[in-house]
Amino acid sequence: MIELFEPRPAAARELDALDLGILWPVVYASIFGSPVRLSSLHSRLVGVRASEEQMSHALSGPGLREYLVEDEGLVWLRSQDWQSLRRDFSRREAATRDLLSRNRRILSFVRGLPGVRLAALSGGCAHDAADDGDIDIFVVTEPGALWRTLLVATLVAKVRGWRRLLCLNYLVDATALAMPWRDFYGAFELISLKPLGGEETFRSLLRANAWIDPIFPNFLPSRLHGQNSVNRTIALPGARLLELTARMIHRPYLRYRLPDTAGVELSDHVVRLHATDHRTRLRGLFQDALRNIGVEAPSWI
Repeated sequence: MIELFEPRPAAARELDALDLGILWPVVYASIFGSPVRLSSLHSRLVGVRASEEQMSHALSGPGLREYLVEDEGLVWLRSQDWQSLRRDFSRREAATRDLLSRNRRILSFVRGLPGVRLAALSGGCAHDAADDGDIDIFVVTEPGALWRTLLVATLVAKVRGWRRLLCLNYLVDATALAMPWRDFYGAFELISLKPLGGEETFRSLLRANAWIDPIFPNFLPSRLHGQNSVNRTIALPGARLLELTARMIHRPYLRYRLPDTAGVELSDHVVRLHATDHRTRLRGLFQDALRNIGVEAPSWI
């Protein structure tokens, strides 16, 4: 388990546990040129349980004033050229809204696939920064429906001209809800998911990954609301045969096309298509960003 608090260096002695819990997520967002929304900052406090009133008091206190600036509901790292970044962030926000608005049919299609228990925006769309134009979606399926769901989605996307837009790059079935990486980065991506539907399964996903609680102890799943309820389980004739056939067709193709890296998994219950694992790069950027403001990076990064 991550040890979130440890003796602090002299440069950071004026920051208490709550100050650091506020500062860390804002610094992490800064490496993407982004702020943290004030409305979501409380749920993203790292390693410290606090009320919203306590958080607001700390934000306005002397400890954080030299590090952070609040502007129109956004909390920025003061050391950045945050005013220029504000314009770019607004552009990315608008581009993400436009991308999702223009492609509602894609979202409805994924939500409506038989056997899909949860569909959630991930990647750039989850962070209002869909610069690459992809709609990344995390999916939880019924047991025995993973590979046929992926194959059907891939074929339909190709036929309808969605291949460059729709990116189902992480699928698990309901027997494999526990995430493999139990670290800050995995927890951050998990709490950043934006469910499109299947809120009951989203809560099940969070319960299966209770290790995130010490990292983000204020995260409240009840504050996240999907747009529809979980799909009914549909017993398709020959479902087991369909799943075996889909796996036999699609898995060899993906093994041929994708590199053999830690970000790729093609098992019976998990399909993860992250050809590039960004963890090492993000750790380095996070450490550098903290050191640039005179705060030593904690050992759990």
